[in-house]
Amino acid sequence: MKYFIVLIILTFPIAAVAQDTTKVRRFTGLALTFSPQYSYRSLHFDADSRWLEALRDNEVPGTGFKARAQVRYRISDRIDLLGGVEYANHAIKTRYEDLTWSGDAEGLPGKSRTIYRYKFLALPLHVNYTFASLEHLRVYAVSGVTTSVFLSRKTKVDMADDHHASAKTVGFARFTWSATLGAGLEYALGHRFSLRAEPFIEHYFNSISTDDHTKEYLFAFGLSTGVVWAFKG
Repeated sequence: MKYFIVLIILTFPIAAVAQDTTKVRRFTGLALTFSPQYSYRSLHFDADSRWLEALRDNEVPGTGFKARAQVRYRISDRIDLLGGVEYANHAIKTRYEDLTWSGDAEGLPGKSRTIYRYKFLALPLHVNYTFASLEHLRVYAVSGVTTSVFLSRKTKVDMADDHHASAKTVGFARFTWSATLGAGLEYALGHRFSLRAEPFIEHYFNSISTDDHTKEYLFAFGLSTGVVWAFKG
């Protein structure tokens, strides 16, 4: 939540400038979106890291989210450019595994799993192309690229009612780049506000790990939902 507040604060000056220069620069609105998503990673390793094979086979997608604020710039009747700031939380988890204890195991957890959360502050740049525009409804496709700054990876070991967590910031690439594809609907509630829903997929181009023996590439898919506030003019 604190990162989302920072996003809004950072976007206010952009929105203020946009309103003052609407007629010249054709800034048309501010989009605020929240995106539940499933994330996964493609894990690659060399012969020295074969022990990671069992971990890779035991991993499943995890639930995360994005919180984004973007200013919309009109290029033509069909094409809009959106740029802004974003906080992204990607999660990957393992399946539950049985735990074996020596001696009396009464009261001890019988299963455990590990959840990894990758946190980023990002600058997304998207292009929207409108296929059809009705009285209140707009149908569009979206594509774009995102430059992300790595914040941390949090590892949580979940053992029934017992949890252990730790954060790590070293061993990961400071900057990563990803591409996004999607399609969406935008419904106007009036002259100033509209709602949007946008299924999307995202793929990271470079490995988030700096280890010479392993490579980690993130993938995500989800549903971006939010509101667009149209500037005056």
